[in-house]
Amino acid sequence: PATSLEFSILKLTSTKFSFITTPILFKDDKETDYYKKEFEMLNFYLSIHPIEKLKQEYKNVINIYDINYDGNYDILGKITLIEKRKTKDNNTFLSINVEDESKAINIREYNNVEKYENLKKGDIILANITIKNRYAYLNNASIKEVK
Repeated sequence: PATSLEFSILKLTSTKFSFITTPILFKDDKETDYYKKEFEMLNFYLSIHPIEKLKQEYKNVINIYDINYDGNYDILGKITLIEKRKTKDNNTFLSINVEDESKAINIREYNNVEKYENLKKGDIILANITIKNRYAYLNNASIKEVK
């Protein structure tokens, strides 16, 4: 038979503790707002990365983590940083950091800077990129909504 001390220890170890709880959000929040609030509160996605949900609709996209050779790829990702920069020849280009649930990548756009100036941090984009000599160049991109 267990002594009272052993019983107390057994009782304590069977209790489940959780240091991370799911954020309390209103049920009428749109799903995109839910993901946004979850990320703002925790600085990571606890439930599901919004990109994973969108990838169910776009079957031809590749995870950024799986890109390892020169070529053309379709990716789906969230813009985490977008900056206008200058080359050493004083030409303007865009530097765009994009992440999916697997990894992040920096994409550069030199030719159509004006076309993509409306992109902003937090936008989810479907992009066709070219990888050449370890650099990623933007061919085409469009903003996508999580439904």
